[in-house]
Amino acid sequence: MTQPTPQYHYTPQEVAVLAGVRLQRVQNALTEGRLGRRFSASADGRRRIDLPALLTFAALDRLDKVRIAPEVLYRAFAKSGLPYGAIPVVDSVTIDAGRLLETVVRNVELYEMARTRIVSDPAVMGGAPVVKGTRLPARMLHARVRGGDSLDSILEDYPYLDPETVAAAVMYVAANPERGRPKRIAVSADG
Repeated sequence: MTQPTPQYHYTPQEVAVLAGVRLQRVQNALTEGRLGRRFSASADGRRRIDLPALLTFAALDRLDKVRIAPEVLYRAFAKSGLPYGAIPVVDSVTIDAGRLLETVVRNVELYEMARTRIVSDPAVMGGAPVVKGTRLPARMLHARVRGGDSLDSILEDYPYLDPETVAAAVMYVAANPERGRPKRIAVSADG
C-alpha cells in the first residue's frame, strides 16, 4: 500500500473512525485546543485535520498517563509520516509508534485505498458511493459486514472484489455517514 502524504486532511468524523475514538472526543480536542491550530476550514466550511495531528491525537489517546506535549509529538509525526517503527520524539525519548498506532496506521492505509476504490458519480446509482468500475454500493457492503455476513460469503457473491476492497468500503462508509434525514419512501394512494 502507498503511504499517504502528510499534507492530506481529514474531517473530524474521519479522524474519529481512523483513530478508533468517539467523534465527541475529537470535537472536544479541537474546541479545547489540544491539537493546537492543526486544522483548517475547507471550502464546504468543515474543519480538516492533517495526518500528523491525527497521529498525535491517536498517540495521546493511547499513551494516556504518559505526558508528552502535543506539539512535540506533532513535530515528530510531521517528520516521519505514517510510523512503521520507532520514532524519536525528543533527544532522549523514542516511542515505538509503529506498535502503539498499528491499528491507526492500518486504518489510514485502508482509508487512503478507499479514496481511490470508492467513487461517487451522479450518473451511477444516483451518486451513491460505489466500488469503482461497478454499480456495487459501498453502503451495501458495509451493511452486509455489519449484519454478520462472512467475508467469504461476500467474496463468493462478488468474485471480482478482493478482501481489501471490502474492508476499504466498510471503512469509507463508517467515516462518511449519510447526512440529513432519511429519504421518504413514496407510498401510493391505493396501497
